[in-house]
Amino acid sequence: MESQNPVEELPRNRQTEAIHKHETFWQIYLPMVVGFVIATGVCALSAFAASGGGSSVSGLWANLSLMFLIVQIMIVLIPPFIIFGTLIYLIQFILRRSPPYFKMAQDFMVQVSTQTKIISNYIAEPMLAVKAATNVLEQILKMQTGRGGEHGK
Repeated sequence: MESQNPVEELPRNRQTEAIHKHETFWQIYLPMVVGFVIATGVCALSAFAASGGGSSVSGLWANLSLMFLIVQIMIVLIPPFIIFGTLIYLIQFILRRSPPYFKMAQDFMVQVSTQTKIISNYIAEPMLAVKAATNVLEQILKMQTGRGGEHGK
């Protein structure tokens, strides 16, 4: 029986790992950071715009209500950013650990496939042999009775 390395010690393909890290940055981390910066910037700019300006009482109350609306929107936007950030971190953690396990599963499925082929051949060969023997016997009987080439006449 061959000894297998523990899963943590299995070799990794450095080239594909580097490509994966590069693509992960450009396709996951950068858009997430840019979206968070844009959302935070829009909220900060609108809060800044609401706090300055008119000195009348109605303008003050309008600015204050706008600031409360912005705070509520920020409160609604922050949890999805936290949830998506956490999901991204967890998925990256799982993807870093999973290739050896996927390789083990692939090897197992190859063994299952091989055994399935062996068993199906073991079951099918006798049936095919019986069918071939009956076909040979039918051909011999047709030749002996003189109906060999007439097929259906």
